[in-house]
Formats: sequence, structure tokens, C-alpha cells
Amino acid sequence: MSRYLLILVVFVFGCAEDRPISSKGDPERGAMVFETCASCHALVHDANEPYFGPHLVGLFGRPVAADPNYDYSQAIESLGGEWTETRLAEYLKAPTVYAPGTTMVQALPDPQDVADVMAYMRQVIDASDGSAD
Repeated sequence: MSRYLLILVVFVFGCAEDRPISSKGDPERGAMVFETCASCHALVHDANEPYFGPHLVGLFGRPVAADPNYDYSQAIESLGGEWTETRLAEYLKAPTVYAPGTTMVQALPDPQDVADVMAYMRQVIDASDGSAD
């Protein structure tokens, strides 16, 4: 009977919506993986640097589609809510599945890549004080 209780506890806590995606992310490796993202996105504000995608400054806890300098797709605008680590991880894994019609096509299907990028993003955003545009 205790084995079934353990399975239930693991399942319930494994499905928690806003838990951090992984404590095992490697921010150094994440920096390398983020290079594929950096051609479109910035983690720190630089008004002189044009980007093809929205700025990610202050992303965690920010409302979806909140960068006033970016013209979001209807797919992203219709998501609503805020960017949590869990939500962003699901989006990064398969953007066109998570938000059909999104203009972001770069995916990170490897869960370790996602965990590493998330660790790197958190490190950079926290170090830059996380303030939004």
C-alpha cells in the first residue's frame, strides 16, 4: 500500500504547475545553448541593439506578450497569463505545438537543453536585477 502512496505523491508533485523546471540545469552549458536564441532575443536591455524577437528582460512572472516594442503573433497574444519557468519550458520544448501559429520555430526538444537554458536565463536575469523594459 505504501508504494502506491509514494507513486501518488510523486505524480502530484511532478504535475505542480509553477515549480522550477529543474534544479539540475547547468548555466554554463545553458549559455552555449542560448547562442541559438541570442540572434533573436536579449536577456539584458540594450536599446541600441535591434532584435527580431521580444526582449526577455524580467521575463519570469511577466505577462505573456508584454514587450511593447515587439509585434507578437496572435498565437502568443491569445495565451494570456504570465511566464512561469514551467510554462516557458513547455514552450521552449515545442513552440509550434504549445502555441500553434507562433513565429518562433526554434525548439529545444532535449529536456537537458531546456533545463540548462532556463538556469542560464535565471542567472542572467537575476544578475541584471530582472527589471522589465
